[in-house]
Amino acid sequence: MAGQVRQALIACLLAGHALLGHADAPTAPLWEQLNSQQREALSPLAGEWNQMSDLQRARLMMVAEQYPSLPPDKRERLHRRLQQWADLSPEQRSRARENFSQLRQMPPEQREEFRQEWQAGHQNKPGK
Repeated sequence: MAGQVRQALIACLLAGHALLGHADAPTAPLWEQLNSQQREALSPLAGEWNQMSDLQRARLMMVAEQYPSLPPDKRERLHRRLQQWADLSPEQRSRARENFSQLRQMPPEQREEFRQEWQAGHQNKPGK
C-alpha cells in the first residue's frame, strides 16, 4: 500500500512512453466530462486540465482510477505531488522528465541506492 502512489505515477509515465508515436492514442475527456470522483482525484490540475494534451490526460486518468483505493494519507500525498507538478514551470517539468528517463536507465542496484538516498533526504521535510 505504501508504494501505491508512486506506482500509479510511474505507471502513468510508462504508459505515456508506450503510447508515444501511436496515432491512435486515446482521447481523454475534458474537465467538464470527468465524474466527481475523477475531479476529486485530479483537483490540483483543474486549472490546466483542458490545456493538457490527450496523452497527458490519458496518463493521469490512470492515476484517477487508483485514487479511490488509496487510504486518506496516500490521497493527500498524491494531491501534494500533483500540486507540486502543477506548480513547476515547463522547463522544470522537462528537466523532471529527463531525470526520470535517466533514472529508468540506471541498473536496479544503483536505482535502489538513489531511491534510498532520496528518501533519506526527504524524511524530515514539511508535508511528509
